[in-house]
Amino acid sequence: MQKFWLLLESGRLKEVPAVLQGSISNYAVVYSVDSNIQGQFNFNVTYTLSELGNFVLSKLRILADSELTWVQRNRATGLIQDSTTVEPEILLLDVYKTSTAQPLNVSVTGVTVQAHGSEEFRVLFARRFPVTLRRNNLHGAHFKTATILYPDQFIDWYDLRLRHVDKWSKIHWPIYGYLAEQLNFSFEVTYQLDNYGWLINGTFDGMMGYMQREEVEFPSTGIFVRNDRFAVTSYAASTFPLRATTMFRQPSLSTVRNIFILPFDRSVWLCCFALCLTSVFTLGVQITCSVRQHIEENMLHSDWSDMFTLVLGAICQQGYHLTPTSLAGRTTVFVLTLSSLFLFTSYSANIVALLQTPSTSIQTIHDLAISPMIIEVENQTYNSVYMKETTDRELRDFYHRKIAPLGEKAYLHATIGMKHIKQSMHAFQVDTTSAYKIMSETYQEHEKCGLKEIDLFPAPMFTIATTKGSSLREFFSQRVHWYRNVGLLDRLFKIWMPQKATCGSNAGGFVSVSLTEFYPALMVLQYGTAFSVVILVLEVLSFHRSRIALKLRCILYPKYLRQTKQSSTADPNGNKAKMTFRSQGNWLK
Repeated sequence: MQKFWLLLESGRLKEVPAVLQGSISNYAVVYSVDSNIQGQFNFNVTYTLSELGNFVLSKLRILADSELTWVQRNRATGLIQDSTTVEPEILLLDVYKTSTAQPLNVSVTGVTVQAHGSEEFRVLFARRFPVTLRRNNLHGAHFKTATILYPDQFIDWYDLRLRHVDKWSKIHWPIYGYLAEQLNFSFEVTYQLDNYGWLINGTFDGMMGYMQREEVEFPSTGIFVRNDRFAVTSYAASTFPLRATTMFRQPSLSTVRNIFILPFDRSVWLCCFALCLTSVFTLGVQITCSVRQHIEENMLHSDWSDMFTLVLGAICQQGYHLTPTSLAGRTTVFVLTLSSLFLFTSYSANIVALLQTPSTSIQTIHDLAISPMIIEVENQTYNSVYMKETTDRELRDFYHRKIAPLGEKAYLHATIGMKHIKQSMHAFQVDTTSAYKIMSETYQEHEKCGLKEIDLFPAPMFTIATTKGSSLREFFSQRVHWYRNVGLLDRLFKIWMPQKATCGSNAGGFVSVSLTEFYPALMVLQYGTAFSVVILVLEVLSFHRSRIALKLRCILYPKYLRQTKQSSTADPNGNKAKMTFRSQGNWLK
């Protein structure tokens, strides 16, 4: 909270110890006059801070964000140039330091004057703009800072060839350059190797440790806002978002649905079923009537099962060994075959399209957690920290299902992880800036299309910060917000961060059919084969049962055996014997 102080000098200079008089006179003070003071005064003389003020104020922590006004009598020595200028009687001095190691900055912010020929005093103040506007010159103050770098790969702050190396430090470096130019200060950088700082037993390590020990004034890079850092850090303004997302290709439609039933709508399938039933019934009636009128000769022994097989063969484009010879039967078969041709063409065309169509089954974190996808994570510290510390129920369930069982094997370099998601059923949690760079360099055009992104946790923002209690916080905050409004931050982001690759062509070329797509057909073949084998076994058992029953009857009833032989001799085709067998069988039953 900002405080305002008004200190009135008593004027008893003899209270200043004589021993300190020399040190006071040698203390450097920067003087200036606020140009916003209205009135005509004698500015050709130097308005100096009194020795008492110098002694008292030089030992205080009066930083640039504080408001302290020192009131003293005017002891300036100078000559009045003309009768139009007035020498002030009382001076109101604005006093502050740019840093604890810098000298006092003193400016006249108000005066009291006595008009010529009058005993009245007038008090004139300068217009009181905010301190961040009045004190926009830190007079070359020097500060210590810290940043994150990889020294073995670092070349230059403005080297765009390796923009992916130390990218967050490089993108923040121009911001501090703008601040240093605007506020007239310089800074000395201490390099820290990939350790922003974590709280361990009440003490921070890494860069946050520098700030906790007040060895630096501010970090010259962006940091994340965390609750444990509020004790040692004052956050000024947000700069750039970090978007870490899970990238993957939607699984093919065949992995989540049976594509063999998808080409037609439910109503179309019902119409196809009705067509089959109608065709079977129509052909059955026509063949029955034609056989009775002795028109159909090839289908004398046909029954309803033959009609069903004929219709099924026409629908499946296979045909049947029996064909009606009557005009009505041929007309029915022609209409059925033509209809099945249209249906088959539409069906096969849809199947080809569905083979190349991704599904939309994964849309949320929960869908990812229950999917059979292999999830991998970029080996960045914040990924493991945010997942372990999150209180979101879905994200915790996702972490325990997909990440925790793999342990350290789940964390990969961005290059390896982005290579894996070219394959199906692989997902990778990655910083989008790293992902987009790898995609632009290693992906073919059709591979850039069809990628899905799901954000696991809210995107944190990089933030400009200062050491706790630093006077620079408000100065940085206003100017960084101004940089955002005028577009400087957006320009820096586009220069240093790769943008998402556009999908130029979605043509993936030849798509081979795997066992996943063919699996339903294999299941039909498997179940059909098993069912046919079962029927074969039942037929064999039924045949042997009939033979055994016949032998038993012949043994028990010799007369039945003689009748069977006579019938077989009378008709070489065995028709009477068959009829006798059936009648005798019924009689035996």
